[in-house]
Amino acid sequence: MRSSRALLGVLAASAALAWSSGARAALRVSRDAADLAIPAGQWRVDVEVEPGALTTVLLVGEPDGLSHFAVQDARVFDALEEDGRLPRAASLIVPDGVRTLGLSLEVSSDVRLVVRRASPEPVLPRDVVELVGMPSPLVRDDGYLLERPNRYQFARPDVVAFRREGFRDTRARFRRDPIGVVDITQWDGRRPALDVGNPRHVSHDGGRDVDIAIPSTVEPSLQRDHCEKIVSPDPRRGEGHFTAVCRRGTARAFDATRLAYLVGRLAARRVLDRVFLDEEFLEPLAKAADRLARHHVIPRHAAAQLQPEGGVMMHLPWHTDHVHLRFLGPKGRAPVTALAHDVEDP
Repeated sequence: MRSSRALLGVLAASAALAWSSGARAALRVSRDAADLAIPAGQWRVDVEVEPGALTTVLLVGEPDGLSHFAVQDARVFDALEEDGRLPRAASLIVPDGVRTLGLSLEVSSDVRLVVRRASPEPVLPRDVVELVGMPSPLVRDDGYLLERPNRYQFARPDVVAFRREGFRDTRARFRRDPIGVVDITQWDGRRPALDVGNPRHVSHDGGRDVDIAIPSTVEPSLQRDHCEKIVSPDPRRGEGHFTAVCRRGTARAFDATRLAYLVGRLAARRVLDRVFLDEEFLEPLAKAADRLARHHVIPRHAAAQLQPEGGVMMHLPWHTDHVHLRFLGPKGRAPVTALAHDVEDP
């Protein structure tokens, strides 16, 4: 096993050396800069960063124009479903001691590199703020994984802060597996996957709606059905439209206690507008919240919000495999606007 890993390391290093031999001299983005035009070719780009700050880089261009993209000088875990298309995003909390973030890239046409730096605070904004990328986890104890491509993981800075804090605290208390972050908002502030003509949601614009996987008692806690799902025609929306709900009494592997803790801590901060979930999970979630409140793990007023009459929890079809968190506050604005070749939002 060790020899195989060593061989893979040698091969990876050789590939990196072969790539770098064809790269041009490094470009540089100073700490005060936010935009850089990059012509076609192989490049190393050095981005000046501040340790501890959230840095988001977004490479914008023709969808099929990317041949290679990697973040150097820091350990970054790609999203589980990264698809190699442009725009390509990467976001991270800069580790201590890192002052320059190196990017290696190869593009077949001219692109634009957008850099955003922020220091997210868990405080609801009063005004419209610019969206940033949900940072890739650096260690398992961050408590989450990014499931969908990074360009669909843009949120208001406060939403990023609330989510990171919640995932980290949940991991620390239960020592269970990381929870998947499924979809937030597309890089241009619109609905995820609209840029490929296949939007997955009727909401999720503006960076305040977050889909996470349902925490599971059987690892991994990634997006998957936790019940027997019934799919049927949706008469309200007309021909060709369907709805999906759980068959009553078929919930399985649902970690209600972990979800009650995660959502309950947000409810305690009074930052949630709504939480959408299939009704099959609402009763066990409410009971778990009551147990946590009795043991003084979450406040009573937080547990009350997770009850059916609490005004926060709501049944919604198609939520058999994930939890939809909607935060209070205004929608955020995109760091860049939509491109000419993007699909129009109907």
